[in-house]
Amino acid sequence: MKTSNIWLSRQILEVLASVGTTDVVFCAGARNSPLILQLEKTKGLRLWSFFDERSAGFFALGLSQNKNRPVAVITTSGTAVAELLPAAVEATYAQTPLIFVTADRPRRFRGTGSPQSIDQVGIFSQYVELCRDLSTEDGSTLESGLQLSQWSGRAPLQINVCFDEPLCDEEPQSLELEIKPTTKHLQADPSLAAETRITDPIVIAGGLSPEEARRVVPHLVRLGAPIYAEGPSNLSQFSELNSLLLTGGDRIIRTAFEKAWARSVLRVGGVPTLRFWRDLEDRQSQVPVVSVANGEWTGLARPTTHILGLENLSSINAVVTDGARTLIHDWDQKQTHQLLGLLERHPRSEVALVASLGRHLQNQFLYVGNSLPIREWDLASGLVGSPARVSANRGANGIDGQISSFLGQCRPELENWALVGDLTAMYDLSSLWCVQQMDACAKRLVIINNGGGQIFKNMFEKSIFLNQHQVEFQSWAQMWGWSYLQWTDVPRELGALSDRQLIELRPDPKQSEDFWRDYQTL
Repeated sequence: MKTSNIWLSRQILEVLASVGTTDVVFCAGARNSPLILQLEKTKGLRLWSFFDERSAGFFALGLSQNKNRPVAVITTSGTAVAELLPAAVEATYAQTPLIFVTADRPRRFRGTGSPQSIDQVGIFSQYVELCRDLSTEDGSTLESGLQLSQWSGRAPLQINVCFDEPLCDEEPQSLELEIKPTTKHLQADPSLAAETRITDPIVIAGGLSPEEARRVVPHLVRLGAPIYAEGPSNLSQFSELNSLLLTGGDRIIRTAFEKAWARSVLRVGGVPTLRFWRDLEDRQSQVPVVSVANGEWTGLARPTTHILGLENLSSINAVVTDGARTLIHDWDQKQTHQLLGLLERHPRSEVALVASLGRHLQNQFLYVGNSLPIREWDLASGLVGSPARVSANRGANGIDGQISSFLGQCRPELENWALVGDLTAMYDLSSLWCVQQMDACAKRLVIINNGGGQIFKNMFEKSIFLNQHQVEFQSWAQMWGWSYLQWTDVPRELGALSDRQLIELRPDPKQSEDFWRDYQTL
């Protein structure tokens, strides 16, 4: 028995409300018009309009992480659906509850090559937790086609809905939704909370929300082990950790294991991005690793002890040798002093400019784009004041959708800063479309323009990897109505900045090259 397109659209919106969805990001088209028309008649949801599905997916990702709630993305049919795959990958590894509502042509068109007909069912592969295929032709409903209790919220959900013509087959009716509490729950396994002993560990802290960071601080103080805190760990703002935090860069970790001052690794939070984490696969494959995280990913392809639930840090007991701990911290202080000297010697290098910018970001929000900026921030962040909140995508998506994710995470109570590279900005040029729809808040986008992908310079020493260019970003800022500044140095006093400020940061290439050369020889 055939059902109405509009009726099924109402059912879908009610399901979104039932799992705690407050925001819907949509890219309007013909095939999803029943959903769009019903959205116009629906109260209770915040609507966000996009024309670019890839940007929409990453904005929804940031928004979901910001609100800790499911966010829905509605697309039309065809390759519009495929544009969501990068965000689906990132959301899976970040355990973010996105809901993809993908409009489709009737099932009879599958495999025919008919216009805007592709196989949308299964297109996200393992990067959705559940996929449900609904059709108005056979009268399928969400009650029969989707068991909500099966969705944990740890990965995206796809609702694929086939609409037959006429698309607008009845007049949409007013609908007022009751938003239920979110269904996202990351439960720790009590069976994994047995006591775990580790000897002379270095704590490597990956991504943690400010709330998660606050909860783990007492456990880290109790353990008393040296801590290498990546920027997105949000740990550097806690004064009680000052005596434990390593500030001289990630090379101290390699030195500590080479000299046998450290014997094990305790990972806390998200999968780390520093180089040493990859060394644990080969050069340091004998080092025992214990991970405590809310996510299920071990981040290593070798056996480790992985404990689900940050609260289970209480089950970790560390045997820390005072002499070894002292040696690590003494060496770290020496490295910190030398690093500060390098920043003074090369004040217009990229790392020095990032450090100078960081001194202005105390008590603000900083989003760090992947690739080189996140490594530079990790190196500089231990030397400058701490923002109130630091965030970054996990990195499975590379440089894709970074500005869109940042905009989704903006909050009105803070100044919101993003630090990204030039190629990263070019990859997300449509991102600023949504700013007109956002609540008023200060948004400052800093683009490090070094003329290409300089992260590959030291890796391959071949210019073919750099994607070199002569692009500047002033015209892009003007296109979207943003104020524009170009800095070759970070001012001591920022003065008045626009609430929509694009700052193009132009480091000195020679000083950047000299900084990294000198850093390698510390």
